[in-house]
Amino acid sequence: MKKNYILAVAAGLLFASQAFAGLTVTLSQDAYSSGSGGEFNAVTTGGSFLADYAASTSTGVGAGTGFETFCIDASHYWYSGVTYSATLGSTTYAGSGNQISLGTCYLYSQFAAGTLSGYNYSTLGTARKTSAGLLQNTLWALEGEISSAGIFVTGNAFYNDLISTFGTIANAEASAGTNNFGVAVLQLSCSGVIGQSQLVETVPPSQSHSQTPIPEPSTVIAGVLLLLPFGVSTLRILRRNKGQTAAD
Repeated sequence: MKKNYILAVAAGLLFASQAFAGLTVTLSQDAYSSGSGGEFNAVTTGGSFLADYAASTSTGVGAGTGFETFCIDASHYWYSGVTYSATLGSTTYAGSGNQISLGTCYLYSQFAAGTLSGYNYSTLGTARKTSAGLLQNTLWALEGEISSAGIFVTGNAFYNDLISTFGTIANAEASAGTNNFGVAVLQLSCSGVIGQSQLVETVPPSQSHSQTPIPEPSTVIAGVLLLLPFGVSTLRILRRNKGQTAAD
């Protein structure tokens, strides 16, 4: 039974690694988009992330069919209505190898959970668009895409949140790696052309406040396969010990 359980876990993880095969993303600007920045509405096929978003940041908001996201790369572009192939599971973006920062992951996880301090989630008037513009600029500044002048100031609630959480902006700018609050990057491409990378939340709102290591699928599978012989060996040892006890 134990052997079968271990094999089932391994098979399940192998299946999970293929869960987002064929993932596509279609983006559109919506009522909360601020100029050339987010919020953007992302509709995916080949995998759904809606359960990882609060009602204020998913279906029924903005364009009304997907989740709200922000871009992190100012040197690439996307086009409305174009369906992009997407890869997921890395905190690097735009094919550059750059790592998104801890601060970016933290702020977006809070946004996705509907709990970002200072963000106006109201669906009325221009208040939400104003919040979206400030958050987009804060994310770009964290990633070094634009100057931080006028952004990393005490009048910016998101800057204040970063200082409260990380102590210094330098700490917030550190590379996230897998310590990413459940946030990953949707790396887009179409016909071999790299599109603008977008953020995505991969754990439910109740978990997205903590730094959640999410290993690459290949890492998980390798670990399970490495442990599989030990699981079988342990079962043999337990059986042998049980037999010796009975004999005694």
